[in-house]
Amino acid sequence: MPNFFTGSDDYTLDYKGRVQLYPPLKEACRMLSGDLSDRVKLAKGPHQSICAWTLPDFDHFLRCLARNDLSTAEFQHFSRTFHASVVECPLDQQGRIRIPAKLLQHAEIEKDLIVIGHKDHIEFWNPGNFEQYENLASHTYNRDSVVEEAIDRVHRGDRANPSETNNSGNGSPDSKQG
Repeated sequence: MPNFFTGSDDYTLDYKGRVQLYPPLKEACRMLSGDLSDRVKLAKGPHQSICAWTLPDFDHFLRCLARNDLSTAEFQHFSRTFHASVVECPLDQQGRIRIPAKLLQHAEIEKDLIVIGHKDHIEFWNPGNFEQYENLASHTYNRDSVVEEAIDRVHRGDRANPSETNNSGNGSPDSKQG
């Protein structure tokens, strides 16, 4: 069963490009390994973010991808570029990870970053890019309608995507992964 991460916080990279690991992810790594010597998987995420998973959650993510019909040219391109961007990073004794320069460039992160929990992983964002993403999202769909639909579906035990039945005709910005 994958972990589920929520919340957000502001962080700063140190001079070596390291960031203190988001506490819920650090705790998940501690529970899996019994100490802080574990590793995480990092990869290019959507909307110029960086995604980080515990190793079991990353394996679960890959298995879920493999179960789907992913034969379109777009998905094949995504799959190749996504897999090429994956890096396994160790946690140091203080629970920090060093984010590789190529991923920092992808996310346009220089020093300050925001870390958000998102389902089975966390995401590292440039604060300005995340603010733009939030503003774009607020103009492309009615958030209140989506929240109400999601809560209704949870109570009914539905597994369908709430944007499939959204009467506004607009899906969530998360409907396309980059």
